[in-house]
Amino acid sequence: MASVLQTLKLQAAELLWGFADLSATADVREVRRSLAERGWSVIPGFVDSAAVDGIVADARRLYESHPQHVAHESNGSDARIYGADRICASLRLEREMSVIDRIASSYYWPSATVNFQLLGWIRHREGNLGSGAGWHRDSPFSHQFKALLYLSDVTEDNGPFEFIEGSHRRASLLTAAGSLGVPLAQYRFSDEQIARLQAAGVLPQARQFTGSKGTLLLVDTRGLHRGKPLRSGERLALTRYYFASNVPDEFTSRHSLTKSPPQ
Repeated sequence: MASVLQTLKLQAAELLWGFADLSATADVREVRRSLAERGWSVIPGFVDSAAVDGIVADARRLYESHPQHVAHESNGSDARIYGADRICASLRLEREMSVIDRIASSYYWPSATVNFQLLGWIRHREGNLGSGAGWHRDSPFSHQFKALLYLSDVTEDNGPFEFIEGSHRRASLLTAAGSLGVPLAQYRFSDEQIARLQAAGVLPQARQFTGSKGTLLLVDTRGLHRGKPLRSGERLALTRYYFASNVPDEFTSRHSLTKSPPQ
């Protein structure tokens, strides 16, 4: 259940998020409206196929040359390099991501943001939990913004990103917590809890995002999301994490590459 303090914290986060929109340009505000309503936006062909192939070749070499930076998650099936852009220039996509950076700035107050890129290579293995290890919110209070670039073709079988539309909105957070009788601060949810909320009509069915390599997903990750557990194959993706002012200690203390910007 939401305590008074948690409810006030959520309201404060909404207020700051509204302030951030005031400095946005018209084109950014249009994308932000879509994100505010649904929680997601898709840009097919954001990076062309040939360019993606070059990025993939560099990415696979990175796993061989920097094994000390690889973190294994999802019962060992998800090999991640947090801050991969710090050691591989082709992953930064500075020109392509410049407009996405402006969208990110409209999500945070103050508007100055920092980011790092996560390289994720998840392969099918019995017992894999999918990317992100199950249903979760990146924050139960503040709106969060991420950009996810598919580096491989993604089908229903090899771990598509899944998002529950509208679950990033304040009313949905409050209703979900109240229906389950859990604290508003809870950010991880079991499959059974999600199924209960969907059966009760509190949440809609999850949307699966399949797509060709080069597809970019823009997501408000305060909403409930996960990478679907893989039934076969593998998925390679690059995720740009955005934060206001500083990369949180939870990343810098565990993943040394995230401590400083790219050189």
